[in-house]
Amino acid sequence: MTETPAASRAQSRERMGFVIGLYAVVLALLAAPLVAVVVPPLGDYPNHLARIHVLARYADSAPLRANYAVVWKLSPYLGMDLLAPMLANIVGIYAAGRLFLFLCLLQIVAGVAAIHAALYGRLSAWPAAGAIFAYSLVMDFGFANYLFGIGIWLLAFAGWIWLSRRGIAWRLVGGSLLSFAVFFSHYFALAGYMICVGAYELGVWLTSGKRDLRALVARGAIAFCPFIAPLILVALASHGQSGGVTSYGDPAFKLYALLSPVIFPSGGPNVAPAALLVVLGLLLLFPGRRRRLFGRLALAAPMRAPLAILALAALATPWVLSGVAWMDIRLPVALVWLLIASCEWREPSRRGGLIAAGVLVALLGLQMASIVRAWRPIGRQFDDFRAAAAVIPRGARVIAFRDDENIAPANRVAAFAYRHLPLLTVIERDAFMPTLFKEPMMSVQAAPALRDIDTPTGAPIELSQLIAGADPVKSPRMRGAVDQFGMRNYWGGWPNTFDYAVELSFGAHPNLPPQLRLVRSGAMFNIYRIARDASPIAAR
Repeated sequence: MTETPAASRAQSRERMGFVIGLYAVVLALLAAPLVAVVVPPLGDYPNHLARIHVLARYADSAPLRANYAVVWKLSPYLGMDLLAPMLANIVGIYAAGRLFLFLCLLQIVAGVAAIHAALYGRLSAWPAAGAIFAYSLVMDFGFANYLFGIGIWLLAFAGWIWLSRRGIAWRLVGGSLLSFAVFFSHYFALAGYMICVGAYELGVWLTSGKRDLRALVARGAIAFCPFIAPLILVALASHGQSGGVTSYGDPAFKLYALLSPVIFPSGGPNVAPAALLVVLGLLLLFPGRRRRLFGRLALAAPMRAPLAILALAALATPWVLSGVAWMDIRLPVALVWLLIASCEWREPSRRGGLIAAGVLVALLGLQMASIVRAWRPIGRQFDDFRAAAAVIPRGARVIAFRDDENIAPANRVAAFAYRHLPLLTVIERDAFMPTLFKEPMMSVQAAPALRDIDTPTGAPIELSQLIAGADPVKSPRMRGAVDQFGMRNYWGGWPNTFDYAVELSFGAHPNLPPQLRLVRSGAMFNIYRIARDASPIAAR
């Protein structure tokens, strides 16, 4: 029986309603962990949020103006710095941070769907499966700027796929706008986007049937032109960037990086991504009734080159690049999202589609529930620290330290989530923290008077470094030295340059320098006032 046009339109509307509804459910589930806590315990995230506080409240806070300098520049770190302060002035700093994180996830989900739509000409439910990988190791490490950059990269690449079929003027003008959008979000996202654009043009040429080398050169030249100006800006913005060692690390690091899309340490067991891969393998790769019920996956031919080249780039990326660690975890998750976007789910039955959507929602729901359960106790400890920070006077200079040698073994993995907890003193007390990220590309720097006790990048120092920094003979010679990761020694002579100290405490009970006077403590921290006169060992 022939289907009438009216019935076809009704079926199309029903299908579109199902697709939109699925994406709405997926996005609501992704938001659940961000709603469950005030400060998501995501590695570097508190550090980035502290910078946003400085930008949002700088004009209204004399202590912030005394501690920091706001230096706007054309650099590949402006996405969060432009958007989040505006949100903070409307909804407050903590809500603004969570809204920004959700925007990152929204862009990624939309980017995967947009690439698929650009390749196949329709909005599909299949790319929603990419949401399973949203809470990856990149998210756990709190790489907020890069998460934003990935989202812009994916959306821009969808735009380029569309432009690639248009005339030269469209590609030059539209491509320039897209490349600038990615540039202002993150420099490494710009590198990934460049790889995708160049490799896609190669893939289109390889599948065109006409292997004219001149046509390939022409397509490549047109694709490269929109990147000329952003690359010049990258070179100018990186001038003076603090450098450091480049290292591939232990082979185990590379395996860890390759598994990063399915790893999320702060959220408990992250079985959903692996389970999804197993389910897809069982349902889509085996012949017989399962294939008739669930259809099959097919890969867009022009995407073979981008996926292969990006995979090689992921393998080639070192663990530490010019002092910046964990560079090699950044491409694998983008590769997974591009793989999902590049596949078409063909010939599924209505029943099979509903079952697959139900499995996706169930897996994602279990994953988000596990993260919420793991985050809530950590979130309460973050809240306790925020309240305890009230003991620190506004504008005080604060140094943070930890005792890695004597830490309880059970706390070693959990300790990473608290790494930048002391940076909340910037938000709560407008304090000066030397470990606030202040690479030359960034919009916040230390005030000129405090640059002698500052570092462009770093983390809480170890107890042994704190003790050495209190030595009146050795400490003056220590300050200013730069380690292999680009961290500058700011703690030499700290008893005379800082006002308060925050100890990240994970079960260790060391003897402390006599200048530290305990004023407040919590489950994972101690706060000390720094006495200028020598006195007995700090009481606990």
